[in-house]
Amino acid sequence: MSQFEAINTAKLKAVDAILFKGISMGNAGCPSNPIINDVTLKVREKAFFNNFFEKNGAYNQFVTLSGDGSIQPNDRVKVAGKMKIGVYVVVNHRGLKAYMEKNGTC
Repeated sequence: MSQFEAINTAKLKAVDAILFKGISMGNAGCPSNPIINDVTLKVREKAFFNNFFEKNGAYNQFVTLSGDGSIQPNDRVKVAGKMKIGVYVVVNHRGLKAYMEKNGTC
């Protein structure tokens, strides 16, 4: 997996976590509960979420890299012969929730 693919995967997983799992740690005042509480919705609305999470899907409008997008040397770790890269992303929770409400998914 290239660095570009790893960054895009991190963005997708961050949005997925906000939608379906919530965030257990974060700054005070940050929403921690998932936007979607119905665990079966992802399966029932499979076509919607497949489109939402596709390569250039709508999820991209709600997530950005924090800072200038450069990877710091201490955010690179070699694990089992592969490079593990840490990135920081920011998810627009309010915008994402409004989008889901508008599309009838929460």
